[in-house]
Amino acid sequence: MRRFALFIALTCVSIFGFARKFDLGKHRFRLSRTDFADTIQLVIDRQQQILIPVKIGDQTRLFKLDTGSGFGVIYENGAVSHQTVLGDVKSVDGAGQRTSVRTVTLPPFTIGSVEISDYAVTEAPSSVLSRSFRHDAVIGFALFSQGLAAKIDMATKQLIITDRKDFFDAEQGEAIKYENYHYAPYITISPAPGVKLKTLFDTGCSDLYLLDRKDYDKNKKKLAAVTTESTRGRIGIANNGVEREDEIIFLSLGEMQWSDLRFTQIEARTHQGVTSIGRALLRYGALIINPFSRKLIFQPYEQRETAADKNQIAVCNHLPDIYYIPKGHSVMVGLVRTSSPLYKAGLHRGDIILSVNGHTVDFHSFISYPWVKGHTYTLRVQDILGFQKEITIEKR
Repeated sequence: MRRFALFIALTCVSIFGFARKFDLGKHRFRLSRTDFADTIQLVIDRQQQILIPVKIGDQTRLFKLDTGSGFGVIYENGAVSHQTVLGDVKSVDGAGQRTSVRTVTLPPFTIGSVEISDYAVTEAPSSVLSRSFRHDAVIGFALFSQGLAAKIDMATKQLIITDRKDFFDAEQGEAIKYENYHYAPYITISPAPGVKLKTLFDTGCSDLYLLDRKDYDKNKKKLAAVTTESTRGRIGIANNGVEREDEIIFLSLGEMQWSDLRFTQIEARTHQGVTSIGRALLRYGALIINPFSRKLIFQPYEQRETAADKNQIAVCNHLPDIYYIPKGHSVMVGLVRTSSPLYKAGLHRGDIILSVNGHTVDFHSFISYPWVKGHTYTLRVQDILGFQKEITIEKR
């Protein structure tokens, strides 16, 4: 088998459009101190989500850092309760589902040495995101756009935050200008010759690069040379549910430009949300967010010594052969690539996974299952007609 990958495509909520009752863009949080710089130790979970430990009263909570979310999210009946109801806004989540949501403020919380109060977030229904993944709330890009600069370093698992405008001035790296659009940071990325796309920088997205299906269709002729496969399915999981079934296009990009830096040998795919560059980028370097100059500064971990490769990073990523989504509490195959050994072994879109090696699983226990590379597993599966079958797979 080429590869068995447990892959959950996670996206979060972004605020779009204009508020019906409350103008979220005018709201500002408050800081307990000024002229500070703190280093916070991050928690990186099995899905490589970036989690910030915060204190609320005497409790430590984990907030997922999601720059693709304008402000952030809490969940109904979750561990973190809202403090004040502000009003309703229109929103669209990472799966492209639009709805009206309630906006509330978080209770005062402490990051490092600073207490943040009156921070506004939207309230999402209790969902698979809150039930199955290890975070209590989502903190969005407003943490930075309203005045805090930051450096995210996945190698050391550290987040530096500061309100000092000149704190990162001496730092080197590849800088790219961003614009605030719907309260989140967008940059211009070229995924192929002659194609320039407005791209959301989204740490809530697990993929390195995702193309909005509409952007793909507009540039279909120019992207034809890098298109490798298409199949139908559902992948993205967001606060309001799973994306609708659609044709998913897989691509092999020769290079993607970030300022003068080129990322090469990239596998990418389409989805139903906006074109995005996700947190997988942070495997290759640290990132500074400077809201005072509206720049994102990428600092590669590896020093490139020769002239030939000093502006180039070989990514060589591989997208999974299979993607899983929740169906109620159960786990379902949302998409399986027809070119993969998993498809030939008998796993098909719409199959429900009932058990692994005899252990009954739901969505939560399946994504937390202790898979070991090189081991084989027997899955009991129910197909879309209700028939059950056993399939043996290898974790690679």
